[in-house]
Amino acid sequence: MNNPEDINKVAQLYNKYCPSLCKAIKLTPKRKRIIDALLNDYSMQDLKQAFQMVEASDFLTGRSKNSTWRCPGFDWVINIDHLVRILEGYYDNPRKNIKILKITPNNYNEYLQTPEWQNIRKEALQRAGYKCQLCSEIRLLHIHHNTYENIGNENPKDLIVLCESCHAKFHNKDKV
Repeated sequence: MNNPEDINKVAQLYNKYCPSLCKAIKLTPKRKRIIDALLNDYSMQDLKQAFQMVEASDFLTGRSKNSTWRCPGFDWVINIDHLVRILEGYYDNPRKNIKILKITPNNYNEYLQTPEWQNIRKEALQRAGYKCQLCSEIRLLHIHHNTYENIGNENPKDLIVLCESCHAKFHNKDKV
């Protein structure tokens, strides 16, 4: 079993970073077991990030114009299946398409300088915990497109954070 203080800290983080949702008032034995299991797979930073993502989501907080659904609260968020989807970005707010309507090899570098891309890049780095998703290196991080189908309107699953070395290996995989 994890440290009881860590289990309590998860509820405190939720209450701090999810002010739009009902507060977690009591940690029942069932909640403690669920949190204990989560702490075996996720760091406190991961859980903080998930809670921040919940609060940022118009859908999960009921701010979405087209939906009356609202996240039921703490028990829903700490459900492992929901937590995974939160961290994968499935509940992120939809992106507005950027002004460059058709991104080509000629204007790709221009796209990478836009504020829209810089925001997408920042969000990808946050989701990855500011480390390479292959080797956990923290220096010289690149954002690699797994697909170019959604350029300008990337989904979280379209991107992977790689260090310079892993990125080079990834692009040279056919040459090795």
